[in-house]
Amino acid sequence: MTHQPHLSLIIPGLNEEQNIGPMLDDLARQPFVSRLGPRFEVVVVDDGSTDGMAEAARAKGSLFEQLRVLRLSPNVGKGYAIRRGIEESTGAVVGFVDGDNTFALAEVERFYEAIQVGHDVVIGDRRLKDSLFRVPASAIPYIHFRAFVGERFNFLVRNLTPLRVLDTQCGFKMFSRRAAQHCFSRILVGGFVFDLEVLLAAHAADYRIASLPVRLSYKNPEPTSEVFSMSLGVGRTFVRVLLNHRAGKYGT
Repeated sequence: MTHQPHLSLIIPGLNEEQNIGPMLDDLARQPFVSRLGPRFEVVVVDDGSTDGMAEAARAKGSLFEQLRVLRLSPNVGKGYAIRRGIEESTGAVVGFVDGDNTFALAEVERFYEAIQVGHDVVIGDRRLKDSLFRVPASAIPYIHFRAFVGERFNFLVRNLTPLRVLDTQCGFKMFSRRAAQHCFSRILVGGFVFDLEVLLAAHAADYRIASLPVRLSYKNPEPTSEVFSMSLGVGRTFVRVLLNHRAGKYGT
């Protein structure tokens, strides 16, 4: 008998062959996974990888009662990859967590519980005082620079949009199925700013949004130069999101 999942966890990634296996091993060890059994579903979305990410994920199929691997080609970007995962998932609650094995997966249960008590959207917030970071000494400059960029982005968000959350970009979020389908269908720009579009759609729909602390362990952070290059392109896409917001496009 095939059971209808209640919780679907989507794991998007690009070229995460080295991380997806250990991440799924860790996920399978979490007590809530065995407790939910067939009511828990994992959907790995390989967003056009050129390595063996999809194959590495499929090799872990025996760890879960329900595991699906989607392989997209070409690369469509994380927001659209998650939307594809939502379309394929069947759970009443749908979450996503980045596929780089950075987040502590024990937190999935707390996010799930927050949805069950009535929240529509639960977002990880790395700026809450109870959030914890484990980083090698070599990664400290990267963390400081990324925090510097993120703080300025979120300052603009809080001053130019109705959102008051401190961390719109955290790669760990959960939704009721209704909220997930509604919010991700409103992605118009995508790229780095898809989270912002999703949260603007949630705000326009008057969904109940909660923020929870997260625990992270950075193992192989990307070069600071890549974060700098990415931040240069954010301004243009941010302006497009603002124009869409002012035109009411996230509330339709």
